[in-house]
Amino acid sequence: MIKTCLLKDTLREITYNKKRFLLTTLIVFISSILFIGFNNSILDVKLTEKSYRTQNNYMDILITSNYGFDYEEQEQIKNIKYVTGVALANNSVVDAKIGNKTYKVKINNVPQDRNENNNDYINRFTLSSGRYPNTINEGVVEESLIKDNNLSIGSLVTLKPEDSFMLRAKKIKIVGTFKADNYRYDEKSKYTMYLANSNFTSYSYENIYVTISDSSKAKEVKNEINKIIEKTEKEKYKNELDITKSEIETLKQNIEDLKQNGGSEEEIQDYNASLKSEELKLAKLEKPNNKITITNDISKTLSYTDKMDEVTATSVLLSITCSLVFPTLLAWLTIKLFISKKREIRTLLLLNYNAYEIISKYVIYILASSFIGTLFGGIISNTLVPILILKYYKSMNIMAAFQFKYVILHFIITFIIASAITIITTYKIMYNKKFTLVKILKKIKKV
Repeated sequence: MIKTCLLKDTLREITYNKKRFLLTTLIVFISSILFIGFNNSILDVKLTEKSYRTQNNYMDILITSNYGFDYEEQEQIKNIKYVTGVALANNSVVDAKIGNKTYKVKINNVPQDRNENNNDYINRFTLSSGRYPNTINEGVVEESLIKDNNLSIGSLVTLKPEDSFMLRAKKIKIVGTFKADNYRYDEKSKYTMYLANSNFTSYSYENIYVTISDSSKAKEVKNEINKIIEKTEKEKYKNELDITKSEIETLKQNIEDLKQNGGSEEEIQDYNASLKSEELKLAKLEKPNNKITITNDISKTLSYTDKMDEVTATSVLLSITCSLVFPTLLAWLTIKLFISKKREIRTLLLLNYNAYEIISKYVIYILASSFIGTLFGGIISNTLVPILILKYYKSMNIMAAFQFKYVILHFIITFIIASAITIITTYKIMYNKKFTLVKILKKIKKV
């Protein structure tokens, strides 16, 4: 057992040299913030993703198309077993002129029914300022678009889609803002904008969002959706292909007639624009590109998924660093303390204290530093690290989850490694030439 006088001596050492003790505790404190904070944050990110999916009714299956689907496919998909919600969505990427710059902007339609109880209101977003668009020439943009371009509510953005007939209004007044989407299933656009559904001329939608009641049935639902899409391609697309070809021939003939009969340049331009629109439609119908993806399989579906991978990798790196570097540093400072007390140690040896009793004083010192540093570091980490992660990754939110097991784990690792290094090193020091005099004096005493 540790002698009472050694225990008291350890407490005196802490009391008399508070700066040294605070330094060793600070090392453990920093180590615990990193170790506990980032290990806890793996769960933080998982909880945040789960919360985001629930609150925003995030899709389980994404159907994309270069041509699109309409309400007929929506109703058919809604009748599939396990499907709880289906939403048609426009997600085109267009050029947008903002001031003197042109950006790629993803435009979406704002659903008419934004009731929280509406299962078909999928991939929801929340306004951070302003209001939702009411007319065709109004839109809501993400905050970064306004910030990056020094705009404000009421500023105008000019959209330039490849198909000039795609939108009824192209000069859009900003009436509201929202924080950046937490999900990204394309990297083609710099910003995102939501427009009134009535601004889109076509009733054909590029995306369909699907939610299901049981995630384990996703592949089964995907197979049923695939049957609907195959039928659409064979029957519906074929009919539209014939109609589009006929419309193109008619437009070409009308343009020729206008040219021969002295039609105005404005009329010819209008027909040419219609012809281009139909030709774009034909190209898509001739090579339909329809894809069904379970959202967990989408590359970079959720920014949280990417963040979780990065946080996990960082956590592993920091765990290794905190488990090796910081305990070694703690041991080094303790060993320096031991060396500075060599006269006292010689005296204790002459008083017949054995090496392990003397070393135990410094093990208690490490124990105190490890306990206090880990305790306070663990408390601070639960607030500080999630804030740092939120700021670094620019997330909308992050849920903090405290797991006490990482506090215990950090304390055990720090204490054991630092103690082991200290015990081995101090024992060797104690029996090297510096303590030869002690050995001689002990032999004389025995004689």
